[in-house]
Amino acid sequence: MEHSTEALRLGLVNAVFEDRAVVPAAARAVPRRIARDSAGAVSPAEAVLDGVRGRTVTEGPAVEPTAFRQAFTTADTRERTAAFLAKRPPAFALPLPRD
Repeated sequence: MEHSTEALRLGLVNAVFEDRAVVPAAARAVPRRIARDSAGAVSPAEAVLDGVRGRTVTEGPAVEPTAFRQAFTTADTRERTAAFLAKRPPAFALPLPRD
């Protein structure tokens, strides 16, 4: 447990579990949480991952600016910004069920 606690402290992992039995449920919760944060937030990240496939380390970063610009043109981004300014949770068009 000592190494895992250190990994958590360093930010190398998001969580440490003493009981292995809870790991599968925690792992299933991650994609739900990501999806809940809106497709508008996830799609540009997927585009970057797809765009860098097969490129060199020096070529890959050229893909990100396009996805970054596109991320700011979505309805989800407008809703996220409005919700932040109004200090309320965002209400995306197609919310997924919460855990």
